[in-house]
Amino acid sequence: MSLSLIKRSRLRKRFTQDNNNMKYIYLLTFIFIYTASVVGQEESTTEQDTTGVPFVAYWEIGDSYNFQVTKIRRQWKEGISTKNDSSSQVVNFLVLDSTATSYKIKWSTKTDLSEFNIPLELTESMSKYSVTDVIYTTTELGEFVGIENWEEISDMMQNLLTDMMVLIAEDGDVDMATLKGAMQPVQNLYSSKAGLEKLVFKELNFMHFPFGLEYDLNNVIEYEDLLPNMLGGDPIRGDARLYIEDVDFENSFATLKQEMNLNPEDTKRIITSLFKQMNLNNEEFDEALASAEFDIRDNNSYSFYFNPGVPYIIETNRETVMKLGPEDGKRVDILRIELVED
Repeated sequence: MSLSLIKRSRLRKRFTQDNNNMKYIYLLTFIFIYTASVVGQEESTTEQDTTGVPFVAYWEIGDSYNFQVTKIRRQWKEGISTKNDSSSQVVNFLVLDSTATSYKIKWSTKTDLSEFNIPLELTESMSKYSVTDVIYTTTELGEFVGIENWEEISDMMQNLLTDMMVLIAEDGDVDMATLKGAMQPVQNLYSSKAGLEKLVFKELNFMHFPFGLEYDLNNVIEYEDLLPNMLGGDPIRGDARLYIEDVDFENSFATLKQEMNLNPEDTKRIITSLFKQMNLNNEEFDEALASAEFDIRDNNSYSFYFNPGVPYIIETNRETVMKLGPEDGKRVDILRIELVED
């Protein structure tokens, strides 16, 4: 195994509470599993290999690219399809500034309200939250650094979640005080800087995942990844593989593949911690989680013009098979980012 390091890499809902109904445990678990980022951390100190494929950003101020971002969610319970949803939008990537050590990018997008399982009849009242310009920075190599205007976006997310809870409470399913107590950890996740970067705008992590490395053509990189635990504490471990599937040097085009299996015990530990923070740890929940089983696999593909460093198509696929209490379920989440060519 050989990995050439150019610079250190960072391979780094409608909801209501009902303690007597397993469907809410089920829904929350699937949502939280999906939000676990696939971008962890991996480092190497080997010498540069001339047979490798370098992923380095060669952008200029004013460079602008449109991408079609599609999200597909499929879910089964006891082998029966219960969800088959998709959403799609065109977003814009614009280079605002370039220095010797960094780039500043504007990512113009719309807030994907489908992430929160908001009923269709309520989405219109949430339309004021639909447009967002995300300003973020990268290293000079194109590695994601962080969102600069996160506080402004955090305020918007807090207001969105508050309005959403008011609408749900008006439906009469649960009182506002109970709902606010249960949703507080979720609000904290979705309005923190780390939460915005890893959960709300996770496509940015995928956009910049390959950058900063030169990948050896002749070897598969196998390593233990460490995925951030958004609740704090120990990360989620994952057994991962990285390799170049194909390359066209004449057109500076290559496809990088990433495969990973998440550690089931780490997954159970973090989900248990989330439910405790949401005060959902009654006897029924405890029994369900004690015997819960998780099998979570990621299969991601990154096809890039590695010079100048522009994605052609990125597709991430997370498959979750879960046994929780008396129910067996499966969920597939697909994120596709495609370059819109003129």
